[in-house]
Amino acid sequence: MSSSGISFTGLASGMDTDALVSAMLTSYEDKYKTAQKEQALLELKLDKYKEVNNKVVDFYDNSLRAMRLESTFTQTNTSVSNPNIVEIISGGQDNDYIEVQQTAKPGQVATSSIMSVVTTSTTLEDLGIEETGKTITIHNVTDSTGAAVPSVTIDLDPDKTVDDLITELNDIQEIDADYNYKTGAFSINFSGSLTLSGDLGLLGINVTEAEYSDDNKYTYYDDIKTTILQKDNIVSTDTNLGTLGIGPGTLYVNGHTLTYQSYTTVDEMLDMFKSAGVDVDFVLESSETSGNFVFTVDSGFKISGTDVGKFLDISDMDDNYDGNYTFDTTLDTEALQKMDMTTDENITAIYNLPLSSFEGINSTDTFGFTNAAPLTGSSTIGDMLLALESSTGTSVAFDPDSMSFVVPEGTQILISSGYINNFEKLGLSYGGTIAGTSLEFSTSAPLSVFGIDSGSITIINNNVDPALNSTLPFASTDTIQDVLNYFDGISGISASFDSSTNTFNFDTSSTAAGTIIQGNLDKFGITTGNSIYLGATAQSEDLDVSSGADLSMSTTLKELGYDLTQGLTINGQSLSIDSTTTLQELDTFLQSIEGVDITIENTSNTYKLSFDLEGDVTIKGDLDALGINTNHNAIYNADGSYTFTDEVSVEALERTVPADLSATTLLSELGITVDPSTNSPRELIVNGTPVALDPDMSIGDLLKSLEEAGVTARFDSKIGAFQITKPGGTIEFTGDTSELYKLGINPNEDGEYLYEGQQAKAVYNGMVVYSDTNVFELEGIVFAVKSVGEAFVSKTPDVDKIYDSIMTFVDSYNVLIEELNELVNAAYNKDYLPLLDEEMAEMSDHEIELWNAKIDASLLRRDSTLQSLLTKLRYSLSDYYPGQSPSCLMEIGITTSSNYQENGKLYVDEDKLRDSLTNNLEGVMDLFTGNEEKGMTGLAEECYGNITDMLKRTAGASSSMQIFNDLSLETAITNQKNEVDKALDRMEAREAILKAKFLSMEMMVQQLNSQASMFSTSTSA
Repeated sequence: MSSSGISFTGLASGMDTDALVSAMLTSYEDKYKTAQKEQALLELKLDKYKEVNNKVVDFYDNSLRAMRLESTFTQTNTSVSNPNIVEIISGGQDNDYIEVQQTAKPGQVATSSIMSVVTTSTTLEDLGIEETGKTITIHNVTDSTGAAVPSVTIDLDPDKTVDDLITELNDIQEIDADYNYKTGAFSINFSGSLTLSGDLGLLGINVTEAEYSDDNKYTYYDDIKTTILQKDNIVSTDTNLGTLGIGPGTLYVNGHTLTYQSYTTVDEMLDMFKSAGVDVDFVLESSETSGNFVFTVDSGFKISGTDVGKFLDISDMDDNYDGNYTFDTTLDTEALQKMDMTTDENITAIYNLPLSSFEGINSTDTFGFTNAAPLTGSSTIGDMLLALESSTGTSVAFDPDSMSFVVPEGTQILISSGYINNFEKLGLSYGGTIAGTSLEFSTSAPLSVFGIDSGSITIINNNVDPALNSTLPFASTDTIQDVLNYFDGISGISASFDSSTNTFNFDTSSTAAGTIIQGNLDKFGITTGNSIYLGATAQSEDLDVSSGADLSMSTTLKELGYDLTQGLTINGQSLSIDSTTTLQELDTFLQSIEGVDITIENTSNTYKLSFDLEGDVTIKGDLDALGINTNHNAIYNADGSYTFTDEVSVEALERTVPADLSATTLLSELGITVDPSTNSPRELIVNGTPVALDPDMSIGDLLKSLEEAGVTARFDSKIGAFQITKPGGTIEFTGDTSELYKLGINPNEDGEYLYEGQQAKAVYNGMVVYSDTNVFELEGIVFAVKSVGEAFVSKTPDVDKIYDSIMTFVDSYNVLIEELNELVNAAYNKDYLPLLDEEMAEMSDHEIELWNAKIDASLLRRDSTLQSLLTKLRYSLSDYYPGQSPSCLMEIGITTSSNYQENGKLYVDEDKLRDSLTNNLEGVMDLFTGNEEKGMTGLAEECYGNITDMLKRTAGASSSMQIFNDLSLETAITNQKNEVDKALDRMEAREAILKAKFLSMEMMVQQLNSQASMFSTSTSA
């Protein structure tokens, strides 16, 4: 306890002076500890104030505030008269009129795969001419003097390049042939006439424009232009829709809106279809150069949109009455479940079922007893139970789970003669034996046995007979037979009910094509969604793209088809080859071979190996892939290598595997060159903004430049195609467009690089509005247009949302008052004060937790602020407005608990509340929000005002959002801290005085001891 650190042990006096000091300071120490605990208690109370205040403010802001706003009671459901025309995203008013005059179409550049670019080095095999023996013959060419030129036959050898073919054609007198890289087509110019024969279609030559003769010859009197020639390309699910000629656009499938862009991949499109509940796959042809969407329509679906034909082959299909395409389906249902038997209401409903609800029992069947009144099939289960009990003299039950009567074992049922068979239909026989199988429902059973109490089904049979379009509303009293009769009344549909499995079965025929069945289908076990559509099967047409690519020094040996397992060895020196080894690395290796001059020559994008031999060269590896002809001037060695002694015959290198293109690929690798006249990058003008086509730029750099020019640009590295769009606008390329074909960019039909889009145009309540996209954002409404047409907006009260808002308020109110009442009515725990460190050191964690819980529970016991708040809350919601309807909460089904221990907890009669909202929504709104004209303050408004007054008028509070006087409590804490300091000062001062006195005593005793010792010594001497 010493503050000086000096300890006295009573060395002179023999007394324990420390213990004496500690004992004499006990009263001071108790006052010090009590002061500390009182300070800690005040601090805990302040924390509790803040915690409770947050809960009150949370209720005030998030629950109570909503109930005083008219917007809570004016929540609506928004629908449109034609959802295939427009979709309301937010806002809008009842009877708003929207006429869609045109939908938005982005400006979209027609691009093809840059791997499909045909150059002079492209082989005829790349163009699809894979077989040898194909030829084209030029007949009856006349020169300028009119003299005939001999016929010339040109072999269409697969290995021949475009340049080779053009050269051979130009070698023929009076013919001028060329290949136009912009149009992707050959042209053959001549004077007079020209007669051709052979495999003309392989070069895209259109024979319909020629004069045909019996010897399979075609004569032309004008220049010949071929169709576009492209290389083959591999299609996969990574392929972009734009590369397949699709997009951007929107489809409407089963009520879902599927918006896609040209850069959306097939995989992403499949995911969108599946999210709309459609089972679809993309099937590749064996060549993998085309594929098609294949839809499995067992579950049925509806699809519409501007590009349906891009995904489906609709050539033999008619759209139905609303412009949608529908597909056939079988209507398979799941077993219906008997209604829940855990409630008294449902058990009573079962007991009220007529006996004829079960399979095999007619309403006219009679059940005779020898000692009880007879019953018929129209009698109920309850009637039968009473009759059985009267007949047997014992208790008889009905088990709703097994749907069977339960008669105690050994009980004898006194059945009148001739009625035994009818009783056996109920699973009962003479003597009370219980049948082994449960009773099965017949078609006369009401829908209520399956928990079906409301809903409707609509059948739109427009393609068969519009007059047959009808809706079946159903209620709990309707029978299974009513449903069957409805379906059977539709041409092409027959219905049945399997009582052994409790399933409906619907068989459809081709005459039902175009029929739409929609509504609460799930209640009948039909799990396909909200509607079923009957029509043709669905599959897309083949979707084709083209590919191939030029070579560059970054082309890998793998892309040349090199067998990587063979490696490469030249004159004993080896090159390690893997999938990333490029022509550049090969060239570096070739130039390192001593004694042999081997290089890779590049002429007009044609790459060949060049050998300058002064002696022999021995090569081992995949020589075919390097274009080395081993059949000429080569000696085969035992180790598989070839030795060339004179010259090495080589052919041009050809790509067999598509190039790996990416955003880092340089434009120079795509064949982009500088302007030879200026030796500077070519300047392309995009919508008036210059964009440099610098060979040293990457594809990524080009995309960025295009974006800066105001267009959206992406690149599909799998296919090698650009997608360039501008929503609602136009894209125009001017300037130097000579090399755009190398980017796969093709001109329009007029030969211009102009791609026009259009804005969406609509009339909204008489006002003409425009949007770059198909979404209009106007003041008070946001809507998306889908197709041209008109629609009206319908707004109806959203009773479900309003009901949920009220229930949220009631639940929040109950939680709040329960917590506040627990605090106010807590037990008085005067013996529980905050623990000091030394006290907690002697207790377990669990003991400490229990102790602190006792303190926390009683911190606000009998707190006047909380008592006042609870009173205001309760009385605010108990107000009564005489003469109004409703006049109080009770009239809408909200009552206060009669149990005083629940302290005013609210209870809700859900049916009564829903009925009030449905039939008197305005009155309910006035009850909560108030109505000045009716003299109603409003229960929520009054409650909100009372809490507002408490929050704003708390004297001495730290802010306007405090119901407690927290500053006053903080002052009390500060004052108590001073009391703690004073108590400590008093204890330490008293301790110092006592220690000083004991020190003085010890010194005196020591002096006496010393004198006594001297006296003793002198006397003994």
